[in-house]
Amino acid sequence: MARIFQRINYLKVTKLLTFAIYPAGLLGMSVLAFDVGSFHLFPYRILILIIWLCLIFSVIKNKGILDLPPIKVKNFGLFLLFWLIYAVLSINWAIDKISAVKHVIFLFTSLSLIVFTAVFLETVKDLCVVTKIWLIFLGLTLIIGILETVYGVHLPVSLFYQRDTVVPTGFFYNPNDFATYLSLSAPFLLSYLLFNKKAQYRLLFLFPFFILIYVLVSTGSRANFLAVFLEIVYFIIVAYSFRKNRKELYVLITGSLLTSLLFPKRILDQLNSFIITLQSLAAQISNQMGSIGIRINLARNGLLFLLSTWGFGVGAGNVEGWMQTRARFDSGHMTNIHNWFLEVLVNYGIFVFVGYLLFYLGMIYKILYVIKTHRNDHTLKVVGVAILGSMIGFIFASMSPSSIIAFKPHWMIFAIGLSYINIGLNQTPGEKLHTQ
Repeated sequence: MARIFQRINYLKVTKLLTFAIYPAGLLGMSVLAFDVGSFHLFPYRILILIIWLCLIFSVIKNKGILDLPPIKVKNFGLFLLFWLIYAVLSINWAIDKISAVKHVIFLFTSLSLIVFTAVFLETVKDLCVVTKIWLIFLGLTLIIGILETVYGVHLPVSLFYQRDTVVPTGFFYNPNDFATYLSLSAPFLLSYLLFNKKAQYRLLFLFPFFILIYVLVSTGSRANFLAVFLEIVYFIIVAYSFRKNRKELYVLITGSLLTSLLFPKRILDQLNSFIITLQSLAAQISNQMGSIGIRINLARNGLLFLLSTWGFGVGAGNVEGWMQTRARFDSGHMTNIHNWFLEVLVNYGIFVFVGYLLFYLGMIYKILYVIKTHRNDHTLKVVGVAILGSMIGFIFASMSPSSIIAFKPHWMIFAIGLSYINIGLNQTPGEKLHTQ
């Protein structure tokens, strides 16, 4: 048995297992999920555990040395380590210890995903494999979404399982999570659509994009409507910045205007509906009523909690417990703060929040740097523009789910982003070795 462990190439095994994490994570608890008391065990978490065991065996095999490829994103990793340590320490002052421990476990598995992806996916070819997995899963999810909107049949993991509703949830529990996944996925379709040279390949990505919009609208998630709108604006700017794409952009805008003239009533109806939605949102904000009013009160309560803890936060996963027992403003029986950035701030305090903002903005800056540095590398350009679009859309998309801590697509985007940065910084412009 010892000889078998000695012969294993752990770096190759961990890379293959890291690839496997993505379909396992996107499928979540929809397949092979086991209820272990108050905890669920499913392939995604099992794979995380196996990879850590592989790393331990690798260290033992190499007598305490972990042979890793060059890592140029150590500063990002140091923040993630600080965040995890702070989360563990916050259990001491957390009121709800069980929720705090669960939150720390979610954080540990998510940060493990980021570390594994950034370290073991070290070539552009690896990036392509991950993006293909993402796109294949997206296609499968869109098919399920269409079936849900037509027949009202849902998977067992869905909130609407065996209920007569045509609101889609895909492989996710609720429509908000599904819509957030769709808005994070839209930039991948748009990037491949924008930078593909052959018309038939562009149609291959244009058609799913229209389906994505249809399914997204069916979820009713307004925050993700805004996210996709922001992503489309971003891609218009990107298209205009590349001279080769300007003519196509003009043709697309002209075609859209001509199409609107052919169907004036339908366009006007959609425009009126959009205006009514904006008016409703404006009224809710000014009068602090409806869902917007509730979210405002949730935010006000959260900021009061932060002040009462002297800026150190209520502790990992404890914002809901505080909302149940110490809320001053009416939140309509809602306990989660429904805003990821505020959730980080209130749970973990000012230091982690500032670090998270620097982490987020730093990733955007570095991705832009890699795109500019490798502007002639088609693959790096396509993947980089897609990741950047997802991170921009995440500003609004993160407001839709009740919580992001266990929402794996969000962490996957960050993981792919850090891997992209690491590959771009390790590679000199024009280098071809990365394709091997």
